[in-house]
Amino acid sequence: MVFNPDNIAKNSLYCLFNIDGNTLDSVLSNSISQLEQKDNFPKDALEELQKTINKANVVDYVDQGIAVIEHTCDIEQSIDIIIRTSEKINAVAGQDKIATRFIWVLFSKAKTHEHSAQALQFSNLLKDQEVRNKFYSINTEKEFIDLFKTSVKAQVNLEHHIPEELRPTGKFAGGLMNDVKRTLSTYKKDFTDGFNSKSFASILFLYFACLAPAIAFGGLLEVQTDGAIGVTEMIVATAICGVAYALFSGQPLTILGSTGPVIIFMGILYPICIQYNVPYLPTLACIGLWTMLFLIILALFDACSWIRFFTRFTDDTFAGLISLIFIYEAFSKLLNGFSADDTGFVAYDKAFFALILGLGTYYIATMLSSVRSGVYLRRKVREFLADFGTTIAIILMLVLSLQFKDISISRLEVPDSLEPSSFVITEEKLKEKGISDALSSTIINNPSVLQNTNSSVASKNLSEPIKKELETIGSEESKKLLKSNTKRSWFVNPFDAPSWVIWSSIIPALLLSILLYLDQNITVRLVNHSQYKLQKGSGYHLDLFVVAILVGVCSLLGLPWMVAATVRSLNHVRSLIKVDENAQEEVITGTVETRMTGLFVHILVGISLLLLTFLQLIPMAVLFGLFLYMGFASMKGNQLFERIKLWFMDPSKYPSNYYLKVIPTKEIHKYTFIQSLSLGVLWIVKTSAIAILFPLFIAFLVPIRMALNKFFTHSHLALLDAEETPEDEEYREND
Repeated sequence: MVFNPDNIAKNSLYCLFNIDGNTLDSVLSNSISQLEQKDNFPKDALEELQKTINKANVVDYVDQGIAVIEHTCDIEQSIDIIIRTSEKINAVAGQDKIATRFIWVLFSKAKTHEHSAQALQFSNLLKDQEVRNKFYSINTEKEFIDLFKTSVKAQVNLEHHIPEELRPTGKFAGGLMNDVKRTLSTYKKDFTDGFNSKSFASILFLYFACLAPAIAFGGLLEVQTDGAIGVTEMIVATAICGVAYALFSGQPLTILGSTGPVIIFMGILYPICIQYNVPYLPTLACIGLWTMLFLIILALFDACSWIRFFTRFTDDTFAGLISLIFIYEAFSKLLNGFSADDTGFVAYDKAFFALILGLGTYYIATMLSSVRSGVYLRRKVREFLADFGTTIAIILMLVLSLQFKDISISRLEVPDSLEPSSFVITEEKLKEKGISDALSSTIINNPSVLQNTNSSVASKNLSEPIKKELETIGSEESKKLLKSNTKRSWFVNPFDAPSWVIWSSIIPALLLSILLYLDQNITVRLVNHSQYKLQKGSGYHLDLFVVAILVGVCSLLGLPWMVAATVRSLNHVRSLIKVDENAQEEVITGTVETRMTGLFVHILVGISLLLLTFLQLIPMAVLFGLFLYMGFASMKGNQLFERIKLWFMDPSKYPSNYYLKVIPTKEIHKYTFIQSLSLGVLWIVKTSAIAILFPLFIAFLVPIRMALNKFFTHSHLALLDAEETPEDEEYREND
């Protein structure tokens, strides 16, 4: 019979508790003497256990305080021996910092023991400190079996241990008030703890790590909205929200920024506004204010605890969608130059040069990011090149573009001074040009339609008569018309939108709330991971409340919405960790928890607005290359794409991933197929007329994941859907 939570063969499982010994050999020797006293323990298994003591490299792997030994031998039945030591030992010679309390020995005739999945799942359970303490206190085989069974089922059914900060209080604003009290108790120390060299180094590094995505996403949003919102607004929003979040949030180690999903959502809204001839920025303001209200309600009613229902299945599928969108958009823009214009002419020199700049940016950023794990150069040099890889790639390709001044390429359209990107065009100016009332109405509502009149996003969503009239104006005349008018004010009046838009904005606001809720809480969950050994606590509800207020502020200023950015936040934490310098591997002993770094980083980002003239030189192709890099880089941390590759690989060449060791290949492929099908549906929705609903379909992934409990064993599903760790997000650039 197989050892699993539902069907356990007691005659093949032997548990030994509090075995003395300060080395693996001594623990195993003492275990033999204990097993000799058990009448039902096979004699041949005792002999095999004795052999393991003299065997070199007996431990197959060590994880989460458990050492697993798989011993293939000629015995009649498969046997599991679970040993809990009386004190921590070093199970692997030379690895002094890998402490072990459990040893799981598996004996079997088969090359892979049938209970390997349970041993691996046990190490996964030990990640939870509360569960680990329970396993430390049990003293009988029955207690072990019962605890193992309930723990696995709780994890699979999404009922695993909930951090204290995420437990529903049952009181109105209970979680929010607890976060406020927790934050106030350490607020002064949050600043004083930041006066050290590590914080200074973190500020310099993170400044570029935040500025580069702001420029990249600002450029993308400029393309998606025909210049209604651009790089200037993105930098202003990043600076304002970053400073405010550093001052008022509960977990200041989290970094706010505009993320891939948010940019895509804002891009989807623009053509909808053009199609229905409603002003884009006032519509965004309405949606943002409703979203602020919904997020505040979520924060007041302890809704952050729901994040436990969004597992790795949801995260990887969602991240996979963003990766594919980035790659598709990058290639689409880079290859667009090879299409003929209205006269049938193709500027091949411009198209090829743009392609070289884009692919060059991608190649340099990719190569420099891989330097981190290389063997050449000193570690600090490798870390520097990897951390600043995207910035270096942008600068190098910018320099290259300036060497070929005869080739005209598209560059970032950034105002010469600190002012919004969008214009205000009066009806009088349009009448002077003899423009029809229909087109005038369109231009007054959204002056951005005059940007790139022949290839704009807006032109694809206008009615044919208006589109043809717009094309007759011509690009040069359109630019003159724009420059003859003034820029909009920084304040956006939501009541400039029609009344029906104000109320119908509730629907996209609900979808945006789902998106921001997911982005924010998944990131904060990773920032508060136990491996960083944070001491001051988290602030899920307070953080969501602060984000809600900032969404409202950005909406009224016509700025992009900001939310927790995963990669930037994890880079922030990683730059502040304290490690044991004497350890052979990185052993984190703590983290500098301060508000100083986030505060000064975003002050520096704001100062970057003095460099607008420099930003005008950056080719758009370089930014598209950066999107290509982010799309492919995010795939590296996505288990879904790792499993998709197995469909095309020789089984004998499969990587040594933990789940491949213990889960039948057929089960893995079945799980991957279901997840890939879900990703395909998301892609179809995103590219269809109901694209705005894609956050709702992301939420539908939760019931799909719950339904999988009926089709997979608990142990297999728990391993395939194991909780993400910060290392899984190391290369994620989809935010």
